[in-house]
Amino acid sequence: MNKNIIQIYIFVFILLLKEHIVILKNEEFTNPYSIRKKDMKAIVNVNNKLKSINIHKLDNINKKDLLRSYNENYILIKLKKQDIFSKKLSTYYGQVQIGEQSENNLNVLFDTGSSEVWILNDTCKSSLCNNIHSKYKRTKSFVYKYDKKGLPSAIEIFYLSGKIVAFEGYDTIYLGKKLKIPHTNISFATKVDIPVLEEFKWDGIIGLGFENGDSIKRGIKPFLDILKDDKILT
Repeated sequence: MNKNIIQIYIFVFILLLKEHIVILKNEEFTNPYSIRKKDMKAIVNVNNKLKSINIHKLDNINKKDLLRSYNENYILIKLKKQDIFSKKLSTYYGQVQIGEQSENNLNVLFDTGSSEVWILNDTCKSSLCNNIHSKYKRTKSFVYKYDKKGLPSAIEIFYLSGKIVAFEGYDTIYLGKKLKIPHTNISFATKVDIPVLEEFKWDGIIGLGFENGDSIKRGIKPFLDILKDDKILT
């Protein structure tokens, strides 16, 4: 690996560690019981290691240019946290764009416990598909997924908190401004029976889980597998 590239990696690593340490110290100041003793010991060790790194070797790197490149290419989505204290639940969601040259900017939950990708469709008539949520409008890049009979494929997705009924298709998903995931399999929900969704701000789910028996049977490639196999992220 090129020496300059190694230096850049070290530099970014240092920046992120220092930022993380500052955040932890601020939290300690406001809530001294929020950090465990072993975590504080780890922070001290990291600080000591940072002091031992020969920073002057990185002088030839333009910090401003490096951070601009980092922000443009790698910081994709700003995640938001929503707490539902009455149900002791917290979720992290972010905004994605679905469809090429579209205005489908939807908030999605990134779910590590499932491999499904689904969003509310504009034909959904369930009471849960209310004005609180944004809904997908069909785009020029949308393509139906057909079953063995040549009909649009329909699906039911079950969760502990309820289920959705949807038709399947493909469209492009954009993460941030630059990361494009074309021809992604998406379930477009036309009926939703998930009561907790009334309280959450997200309009669908992007599952980050692994391939399972159901996805193999349906011929569906999980979202993270698409990123890996199509070399969208390497």
